Amino acid sequence: MLAHHLQGINIDFERLDPTDRAKLPAFLRQLRERFHRQGLVVTADLEPGTPSPEAAAVAAQCDFVVLMAYEEHSSLDPPGPIASLGWTRAVVHRMLGSVPSNKLVLGLGSYAYDWTVGSPRAVSLSFEAAMRAAKRAHRGEAPRDIVGFPPSLNATFRYRDDTGARHEVWMLDQSNTYDSDANGSLDSGGTLYIYDGKDLAAIPQKIDLGGAIAEWIKQATGTVPVRPHIISFNASQTHPIVSF
Repeated sequence: MLAHHLQGINIDFERLDPTDRAKLPAFLRQLRERFHRQGLVVTADLEPGTPSPEAAAVAAQCDFVVLMAYEEHSSLDPPGPIASLGWTRAVVHRMLGSVPSNKLVLGLGSYAYDWTVGSPRAVSLSFEAAMRAAKRAHRGEAPRDIVGFPPSLNATFRYRDDTGARHEVWMLDQSNTYDSDANGSLDSGGTLYIYDGKDLAAIPQKIDLGGAIAEWIKQATGTVPVRPHIISFNASQTHPIVSF
């Protein structure tokens, strides 16, 4: 890790059986002891249903933990929002009862589920793929008439495929700069707002990731920037970066 100039490690163990889950804090403690000697951080992800005592034990061994605030409705559940506003608030407040606020990072999903009526499992899609499906199925219709935003604040739409099967799609939003249907032109993209970590009330530095910057990224990497709505920090943790 030091050779690659990495800052540390993130442990993402999910769906552990109770026996293995009980061993996780001790495993994280061993990692922390070794990594901290080298100036590296140790973090872990917490599933939203993690019991409070286990969440507290994991957080105690980490520099911070990431709450995976999504999967309110999984691919095996009936159709519904992936992370509704009310559900997310409840999950965060419950977790704050066992994890110090200065150690808790909110993890936001950026994907979609497509449920076919009568099928036992939804298909996972990127946000971009879901929007393309909506456009194909509702050609000529205005976007506001296709995608709805119910009180959950998770976007949703319905359509019928070529076989006549009915679909219900729920998604978490993501910014995307690529307009694949308009001669490959680059759309307005998203925006990075960089705030001074010492004064969050100050006017942030603004970076537009559309236009010329998006074109440069496409030439350099072969693809356009696709960004979830995230909050991140620079290496010294003095400047938070909010991406839209």
